[in-house]
Order: sequence, then C-alpha cells, then structure tokens
Amino acid sequence: MNKMFVYVCVTALALTCTSRAMSEHLSACADCGAAAQKGELVDRVIMVPKICVETVMKTRCIQVKETRDETYTIFQMKPVKRQITKQHCYLVDEVRTKSVVTEQCHIVDVPEITTYPPQECKTCEGKGKGGVEVSDGATDHGCRKVVGIATTKCEVSYCVKVPKYKTEVCAEIETFELVPVERTRTVSVCVPKIEEYPCDVTVKKWFPETIKCCSTCALHHSKK
Repeated sequence: MNKMFVYVCVTALALTCTSRAMSEHLSACADCGAAAQKGELVDRVIMVPKICVETVMKTRCIQVKETRDETYTIFQMKPVKRQITKQHCYLVDEVRTKSVVTEQCHIVDVPEITTYPPQECKTCEGKGKGGVEVSDGATDHGCRKVVGIATTKCEVSYCVKVPKYKTEVCAEIETFELVPVERTRTVSVCVPKIEEYPCDVTVKKWFPETIKCCSTCALHHSKK
C-alpha cells in the first residue's frame, strides 16, 4: 500500500515537471490550436469583433405645457321690456264749410237814351208866302229789356264723420335676449416639441488584434 502511494506521488510529480518543461518550449496556434514551438509561430493582425456600448443622440416628440391667453364668447341674458298696443278707430263729427254759387236767368231793364237829330219843316205865313222852320234835336230816355244771369254765392255748413285713431297699451311684457360678451382666460395647452436625448446602444465593432499562428494559418490569413 505504501509502495503504491509512493509510485503515484512520483508519477504525478514527474508529469508536472514534464508539463512545465513543455509549456516553456511549446505553444499552441491561436487559429487552429495545433501545438508548436514558439519560434515556429508568426505574428498576424486580424480583425476581431467586439461588442461595445456607445452613446448616441436620438430625437423624440414630447408634449410641453404652455400658458396662453384665450378669448371666448359667452351669451348673457338681457331683460327687454316690450309693450303690446292696440289701435282703435272711431268716428267724430266735423263741421265743414263750402261755397255754393247759384246762377239764375231773369229779365233786366237796361237804360237806353235815344237822340234825334234836328229836322226842317215848312211853315205857311199868310197867303202866297211860305217859310222854313228848323226844330231842335230831341232826346228820348227809355229802358230796354235784356236777358241777364244773376249769380248768387253763399256759404253752406255741413257735418261729416271723420275717422280718428287711438293707440292703447294693452299689456307690458318682459322678455330676455342673448347678448354676446367676449372674455379672456388663461389656459394650459400641450404643444408637441422635438428634443434630443442621449441613448446607450450596443454595437459590434471590429478591432485589430495580434495573434500567433502557425505557418499554415499565416499563409491562409495572408491570402485573405
């Protein structure tokens, strides 16, 4: 039993020493994983993808409250008094006067003067002797009947019925009408606004990295 334990310990120690010695002189290819000595590996630069976080500016639409003055119209009731009237018509007596002209036909005596001229007449004075006597002119005053028209004018009064109008208030009522009134008030409204804000995003980037690989893998990378 003791011999077996000693053998196992010695074997483990030997393997440990051997692995250390091999790690000092041998390395593995980073591409294919084949073991090789350090002198047989060459450096190659490859692009390696890496996940990183970057801060970018994005835009968004937000609602911003603003204060504004707003004008609005309201209707108020205003009392209005109104009278209901009724019109009456009645007749009254009125005395009027008019002129009446009457024409009447009748006989009128018109004065007339007739004048006679002087006349000569022979007269006898004794036997065998004669003479001429001249008489003076004569005038005759008389009247001549003429048809005339007599005009008579008189004032005649008469009574007529004249319409008169009278307005009477029957009732008085009170009504209401709507009157527009403008007022101003302050209100808060939401206004859309575009703003920028920082945002962390995950992106994939390619970074150069130097690896050690065997000659076969190095030739493959050089062809790429």
